[in-house]
Amino acid sequence: MTAPAPTPQREYAFLHAPILAFYSRPLYRDVAHHWRGYGAAYLLLVAALVTLPQALRVHVAARAGITDDVLAQVSRIPPLRVEGGQLRLEATQPLTLLQEGAGDDATPVIVVDTTGTLTTLDGSSVRMLLLKDHVLTRQPDGTVESTPLAPLEGMSVDGPLVTAAMLLLRNWGAVMFFLLAVVLGWLLHVLQAAIMGFITRMLAARLDMGLTYDVAMRLTAVAMTPALLANAFLDAMDVAIPGAFLVWALMTLGYVNLSIQAVVLGDPPAADED
Repeated sequence: MTAPAPTPQREYAFLHAPILAFYSRPLYRDVAHHWRGYGAAYLLLVAALVTLPQALRVHVAARAGITDDVLAQVSRIPPLRVEGGQLRLEATQPLTLLQEGAGDDATPVIVVDTTGTLTTLDGSSVRMLLLKDHVLTRQPDGTVESTPLAPLEGMSVDGPLVTAAMLLLRNWGAVMFFLLAVVLGWLLHVLQAAIMGFITRMLAARLDMGLTYDVAMRLTAVAMTPALLANAFLDAMDVAIPGAFLVWALMTLGYVNLSIQAVVLGDPPAADED
């Protein structure tokens, strides 16, 4: 079989790769012959793509949970401060800081009571109870977690401060989450590609294909794409698969092998001069 000669110039941009990585041998040859660097810039794009569905969920949850009614309620929170490890406020207690519903159908969600009238969440719909020296929080599984207030010594909050924080979360929470998650995801993916780049070189060597490390790592970066996108899609659909880590690892190794085979069918790629 005659090996296809590499094209004289780059054919595929970063934006082509997320889709073509699933099936295109020419893409992998182009990545080896004409892309430059270690694939880190491309992995930044992939990190953004896989984080986007999560950021959208954060945005929807923030918009649904932080309503104008909630903001109106928290704006009336009296000044609260922690002194000597104890919560201080000047208001009639027990005091409901946040409730769901209105009128006779209203159910307290967050209550503060430093008088000792309330001491437990048992038998109530309250999800958070601020007591004299600790906070009781009902977890999603129904268990109750107790958190001491002593580490919050000197903290002071009031209605306007809480309202401003919640507005910031509602308007910009998804953006802040997206930026932080993209950076952390990118660092993780670069580390994974860096480690797997050595595996790619070893697999290529078994086929008498000498790959420089930069070529091996950027091939690995593109070969990781199908598993990363598939995992993000299933996560967005709330679908869990048994042994997910093993499945994605094997899938990535399969595409690494595809990338090597694609390059073997062409001329050996040149290493970066820089």
